This record gives sequence, C-alpha cells and structure tokens, in this order.
Amino acid sequence: AFRSNFGDVSKFSVQSAVNVGLMKLSFGVSADDSLKLAKQMSIISGLSVESALSQQRSIAFQARMAGVVPQDVIKDMADNHELIAEYSKDGGMNMASAAIEARKLGMSLSDTSKIASSLLNFESSIESELEASLLIGRQLNLNEARRLAITGDHASLMKEIVRQVGSEESIQRMNVIQRKALAEAMGMEVGELQKSLALQKHRSSLTD
Repeated sequence: AFRSNFGDVSKFSVQSAVNVGLMKLSFGVSADDSLKLAKQMSIISGLSVESALSQQRSIAFQARMAGVVPQDVIKDMADNHELIAEYSKDGGMNMASAAIEARKLGMSLSDTSKIASSLLNFESSIESELEASLLIGRQLNLNEARRLAITGDHASLMKEIVRQVGSEESIQRMNVIQRKALAEAMGMEVGELQKSLALQKHRSSLTD
C-alpha cells in the first residue's frame, strides 16, 4: 500500500507501519485510504508521513465525537484529494471539518462541492433563490451561503444551508413544485434535501 501510493519505500518506517495499524485497529480505516490521504496531506502542508498519519488519528477522533463513522470520513477525504488540494487550510483540517459536517447530513465532500459550485453560478443561483422564495412564500437569503462557498468554508456552508431550508416538517407541508424549487435553490436534489433534514432532526433528538 505504501509503495502503491508513494511510488517507493524510501520514506517508509516502522512508525509509519504502527500508525497505519493503529488507524486500522482503532477506526477500521484501510491502509490504502490512510496512506492515500497521508500522501495528500504531506504534499499540501509539508508534513512528514508520520505526522500526517498522526493528524489523521485526530480527525478520526473528531469524527467519532461528532457521531459519524471515522472510516467514512477518512475515505471521503482520500477519494476527494483534488478538492482538498483546492480548498485546504490549516493542513487540511478545514476539509476534515467539512467532511464530518457532510457525513452528519448523509452527504460527502463531492456533494458539498456540487452545492458550492451551484451557489457560485451567481446568475442562475439568484434566479433560483427568487423563484423558490416566491413559491414557498418565505424569503430565502443565500448571500451568506455564497460567501462561505467563495471562501471554501464547506463546513459552515452546510450549516447555513440547513438553516435556510428550515425544518423537516416545513418540507413535508410543501407540494412537489415547492420542494423542487427549494432543492434547486440549494444546489441539491429533493431526495438529498429530505435525507439531510431527517438526519438533522434525528441528531437533534439524540442531543436532546
């Protein structure tokens, strides 16, 4: 797995093997996903392989504390290395937060990227926002969501989207045209929107 991801084994060490083993034993993360992400993190922030793997453990612990599966978060980050390269700050920890926040809503980093891209297509986004506001009888304001999309703060973006959408109950009261319009304004499909709200409601009830 190390040779496959790094091209050679010159940077391989016993400590690397131990760290990969700990990720597997503690969080179920495969060696390939762990090393794939470690390579990306080392390129972005200049970390050693051992430091990158150590940072992964911190991400995995954060995921577990947030109530999502660490293995899913690490794999999501490993599979979206190009997105991480584009938006990473603080050694990639901002994208770790984004991946965790996305998983809490049953989504992935590629889903959040699609939402951000939709919001940044300003002309169509504003048009969809106005149309949805008219149809649902409630004024949407996605300016903050667009600002967060520009800055690459995908974790805060997902929270803002949920805030703008409202509750699961409000969606259930809408007709099919209203649901489609609202989902389009958010850069989502209706099914994605309903799933995210249902998970958000479930997490709120668990917190209570």
